[in-house]
Amino acid sequence: MASSARDHAVAFQAAEAALAQAEQVVLAANYSEDDFICRNSTSNRCFNSTCSNGLCFSGDLANAMYRDDCKIAKPATAAEAWPAKTFWENNGAALPKVQIAKTDLGNSGELDTETIAVPYMVEFLCYVPRDRQITTDENNRNGGVPLYRVTVRAQGSAGRAAVMLQSVFRAAG
Repeated sequence: MASSARDHAVAFQAAEAALAQAEQVVLAANYSEDDFICRNSTSNRCFNSTCSNGLCFSGDLANAMYRDDCKIAKPATAAEAWPAKTFWENNGAALPKVQIAKTDLGNSGELDTETIAVPYMVEFLCYVPRDRQITTDENNRNGGVPLYRVTVRAQGSAGRAAVMLQSVFRAAG
């Protein structure tokens, strides 16, 4: 029981570190509307319903005139990708990864540090207002900022435990 509890703790700590790092990767990528609409379908920055390169969007922006016309897909028409086991098999082979340091004292009592790759998935959910206090202004309807959900899945060092964490955040704007 103690070994399983320790493995779960290691997996949870790795997932927390990876989630924070993946959020920074998303913010630094500075995605554009073209990435969400996928005008250039060959781009590795294209958010689509197949979650190519770990970038997902199952809503509809194709006919949107303004950002707040973004439509989120209904669960009955498009299942969320993050729970699908196939995305996470083989340590998320088709997903992007963040490198985190895994620190372990091990059996010798000496500090071992190695880098492990933790897969993650990014979902563009739609646009949200920049500020909740400001009501929608018909003259400035393109003022929204992207809302993302990031999911990571980390495994413990002995493979007895896996932890999946998510965060939802909006881009600063």
